Amino acid sequence: MVIGDLLRLWDKRESVHILSHYLMQTRGYVYAHADEPVARKVEELFRRAITLRKEGYPLQYILGTWDFYTIELRVQEGVLIPRKETELLVDTALRYAHEQGWIAPTVLDVGFGTGAIALAMQKHLPAAHVTGTDISRCALQIAKENARHLGLERVRFLEGDLFSSVEGEGFDIILSNPPYLSQKDRERMQKELSFEPEMALFAGPEGLDIYRRLIPQAYGHLHETGLLLLEIGETQAEEVCRLLREAGFSCVCVQKDLAGHDRMITAKKGGEPC
Repeated sequence: MVIGDLLRLWDKRESVHILSHYLMQTRGYVYAHADEPVARKVEELFRRAITLRKEGYPLQYILGTWDFYTIELRVQEGVLIPRKETELLVDTALRYAHEQGWIAPTVLDVGFGTGAIALAMQKHLPAAHVTGTDISRCALQIAKENARHLGLERVRFLEGDLFSSVEGEGFDIILSNPPYLSQKDRERMQKELSFEPEMALFAGPEGLDIYRRLIPQAYGHLHETGLLLLEIGETQAEEVCRLLREAGFSCVCVQKDLAGHDRMITAKKGGEPC
């Protein structure tokens, strides 16, 4: 078969992504060479991947890698797949660091998963002191592998629940994409999510359990004028804002993602009211 024949077997955008991976070529190459014959082994791998996709198995796990904020990360079962909307946290944190004139801020990523946020921060703030914490040993292994692969081994990845492994430490920036799906979300979630670790997705009946623990602890670990950035579910802004204000945070601000949904909240410790 030729490339064009295979592209007609499944969603074209995904098919191009899969073929470019197995052919070790760019996606542009795949689009431009529709008449090129495909080796039998590549065709077999492609057809197996399509079978898995039809069963709802995540594309990212099939490929074993995924892009996030200019870096390529290894992904596998047992760790949360990095999402495009989470890049908003990194973009905002980098902008804040530059506005403050911070060359080497202390940065903490709570619940690092693949290491996506921490490694992106380190790449774009090379002198920063970046730490990540996660309760998952599988995540710890994958994040350290990603750090080695990217040459970003300066990042310190620690195993522990929330702030338990950084007791007594303070940070200029704390970021987190915590579990925030509710039990109602479980009933209507996409099939792909069933393959990702539950502990990285669900957080109690309303999806707020981790925020209730994380927010007051984060306040104690932030330096004065430090910034906290949290990813949220699209219906959780009001309640998470309330938790932040109750914990003593100021300048609480909700930001929307590209789809127009509430997706991130930033809050400062100390300083003048916004």
